[in-house]
Amino acid sequence: MPLHPESDLALERLCAGLEPAQRAVLAHDFASEGPLLVLAGAGTGKTTTLTRRLALELARNHPADQILALTFTRKAAHEMRERVAGLLAAGSALPEIRTFHSLGLAILSEDGARGWKSAGWAFRPKLLSEETEADESAKFWRERFREGALSAPTAKAWTRMLAEWGDPQRCAQAGGHPSLEAWREWEAWKRRLGVAEMHDLISASLLALESDPGLLERWRARARTLFVDEYQDTDRTQYRLVSLLAGDSRRVMAVGDDDQSIYGFRGADMRNILDWRSDRPDGRILTLTGNHRSRAPILAAANRVFPDKPPDFRKELQPRRKERGEPPLWFQAREPAEELAWIRKRMEQELRQGTPGSDLCALFRGNREEAPLRKALRGLPVSRGDDQDGIRLLTIHAAKGLEWPAVFVCGQDREAREGRSLAPYQDDEERRLFYVACTRARDRLYLSSCASRPKGKSPREHVPHPWMDLVEPDVGIRPRWLVRTLRRFWHPAAARAIGDA
Repeated sequence: MPLHPESDLALERLCAGLEPAQRAVLAHDFASEGPLLVLAGAGTGKTTTLTRRLALELARNHPADQILALTFTRKAAHEMRERVAGLLAAGSALPEIRTFHSLGLAILSEDGARGWKSAGWAFRPKLLSEETEADESAKFWRERFREGALSAPTAKAWTRMLAEWGDPQRCAQAGGHPSLEAWREWEAWKRRLGVAEMHDLISASLLALESDPGLLERWRARARTLFVDEYQDTDRTQYRLVSLLAGDSRRVMAVGDDDQSIYGFRGADMRNILDWRSDRPDGRILTLTGNHRSRAPILAAANRVFPDKPPDFRKELQPRRKERGEPPLWFQAREPAEELAWIRKRMEQELRQGTPGSDLCALFRGNREEAPLRKALRGLPVSRGDDQDGIRLLTIHAAKGLEWPAVFVCGQDREAREGRSLAPYQDDEERRLFYVACTRARDRLYLSSCASRPKGKSPREHVPHPWMDLVEPDVGIRPRWLVRTLRRFWHPAAARAIGDA
């Protein structure tokens, strides 16, 4: 049914079926309440809330060509477009919904590549694919710095440097960097070849807008109402681009979850979301906590992971499912083979009880953990690649945004953290990874770790991650010297009984 042009009726219809906190997001008035940050906990309907707010802007007759929404992947942008279109009358104009890279390319390419020229490029360059970019980069380092005084930085350091400053000039103005001279050489190399990398779509578009007032005015007109999805994943260059487009506009809404900020290795910076109050003192923060995904015991575990958060960012996920379900299990094996055998046994049990293979997922920290896990599960219906018919094996990073009825989180061991206290939550990405892993589970959550793992020619003793104690202080051990542990959260008496066995 087409939306009524009267905004009150449009608001009423779009709020149908939403929780009070989601309704508050739709009812937020930019004019009187200023910019809005929505902290959307795991499984709380972030996309539903965002797309309905987008539809509401159109229903209130805000011009579609003055609304811009930014997200990170083409898949997410496509889903947002489809959802908004489904909320409007057929044939209604849709707002611009772009990825950051798509936005950068549009800014740079319009009007005869005006943006590229404003950013200092003599002509529109050829965009390198990821594979070609890696090849050219390797060739560059090989030819320019193998014998010279300058050495190549690590890939992680290089990525963070690009994400922090965007271009060498800004880096120099900020005080420089050990790899600044190498960066300048790399930029000169690209210009001689007439090529650009994906990173340049963001940094060059920022430079173009800063140096070309006419171009900036044009794009600010297209972003009079600006929405940013997954705000916790923005790096500092993307943050500056958003700030520049927004200017002093009050019609800005960012949606994200600081607890799910897990892309620091790509340059994502939690300051962008934590500094909302200081950046926009006239703004507001609303929180979504109603979780329709996971059962109560799983959410209870997740809620204990961040006891040290500042008041503005504290949120406790509230279960909306009526069935309480089973508490999570934590198994500590003596060594990896025993851990893998336990995971297989539990998965076989799930399959015997009628759980489809596609309802099971095993999550791990790094890619190197997949091969031994896949070998241990040989003979079970394990999927290949993106196939949703068998058991999925994924890194925690790759699982963000997904969910399964039963989730196994493997390899929860403590290594270099031995003897060290927990880092503050804003600096502890490992803790946030653990939170993301736990909140992928709908019905059952299994966690496992080892007392020791091979390190070179000899085993290295491990103990479980320190945040395990945050999740459940009462630890059951059998026998006392930590050969094997079976933990059932929220059953202290049972834990003590096991410890006495």
